[in-house]
Amino acid sequence: MKLLMIGNSHAAMVADALSQGGGDGLDVTFFAQAGRGPVGAAFDGAKITAEDPKLRAALDTLGMPETVTLTDYDAIVLVGMTTSVFSAVPLTQKHRILEWKPDPLAAPWRTPVSQALVAETLRHSVLDGQAMRYVRHIRGVTDCPIRLLPQPLPSEDILTHPKWGAFKNTAKWGEGAFHAQAVTQAIAAAFGDFSALECLVQPASTVAQGFLTKSKFRKGAKRLNIKYVQEEDDVLHANAAMGKLMLAALQSSLS
Repeated sequence: MKLLMIGNSHAAMVADALSQGGGDGLDVTFFAQAGRGPVGAAFDGAKITAEDPKLRAALDTLGMPETVTLTDYDAIVLVGMTTSVFSAVPLTQKHRILEWKPDPLAAPWRTPVSQALVAETLRHSVLDGQAMRYVRHIRGVTDCPIRLLPQPLPSEDILTHPKWGAFKNTAKWGEGAFHAQAVTQAIAAAFGDFSALECLVQPASTVAQGFLTKSKFRKGAKRLNIKYVQEEDDVLHANAAMGKLMLAALQSSLS
């Protein structure tokens, strides 16, 4: 099966998994750039071409094509490029969600708001995201299956990191799982009107405290150039072990 995989730095977990023998039977072409994803691309019918010099340079360095033709592939996969718990957690540092029935002693000074308000805020974040931009164009050209692979949840090592105080608060207040669920629901709602599109979720076996990734699925995470490893204190990216699980879920969804 020929797949086109469009994404940001989180596509590295899949590339690394493929390099280690994962995804048997898959022929994957990557069109990816760290950060927000391939933002400097021009759409012309079925063709997507790297127009921005920085994007062309990044693709060239990684050995990826500067132009891809959407109709050449059996399915198209988008990795990351949409909202995540990094969008959700800041929303509850000064607000508590009534429907989540927060502990009365968990930062009671927070202003109460409704779950609907948070859901709508996250949904609009998805609608404004890079993944949505690509999906809208893809669906105007081809009706092939589209799959979304989520940005992995941050590593549980974030709780001992010198930064990321908001995540430590969220864990202390016991609200982490609500955030992850809210993000998953927002993504599903925003993409719900597109045919033959499925939003995959991170396997439960990899999740800690309901909103974090177990450390063993973070250690050794690679960059898009999989010759290089992420910084030791990186808590954003997942490794090839996660990539293999996501590939298995992807293949199952396309079978």
